[in-house]
Amino acid sequence: MAALSRVAGLAAAAVLGLVAGTCGVAASRASLTVLGVRLPYGIVLALVVAALLFAQCRYLLGKGGGVAAALGWVAPVAAALWPRPEGDVVLAGDWYGLGFVLVGLFLVGWQVLRRGDRRAGDARAGGPRAAGTGGSTRRGDRDR
Repeated sequence: MAALSRVAGLAAAAVLGLVAGTCGVAASRASLTVLGVRLPYGIVLALVVAALLFAQCRYLLGKGGGVAAALGWVAPVAAALWPRPEGDVVLAGDWYGLGFVLVGLFLVGWQVLRRGDRRAGDARAGGPRAAGTGGSTRRGDRDR
């Protein structure tokens, strides 16, 4: 049963990556103009969501979870770069599109190539996930 739940978790991470990538492509062009200055909040929001998704999937499912979410994110972004039959593309080749792809690929590479696992590090360092340690931080329960 554990293998089945692991596969289901990895599939869910890939689907969430697919959704985040699709929404990121659509939202990356959103911006506001405040006092004559263009603020590109869409690209920032799309990249923050992608980074948080990759990190949480890696935290919950290990390195495979981060990779599954990253591969799910790459699929719609790569598809948006190919020209459509009409000759246009979904993700433009300007600074917004290029920045979205490059920073997104940096985030993907970071999740794939970084070493270590936070859960394993917590157990070795005596963190909150280590066996036998108390996790209460209420006022009266602190060590003095």
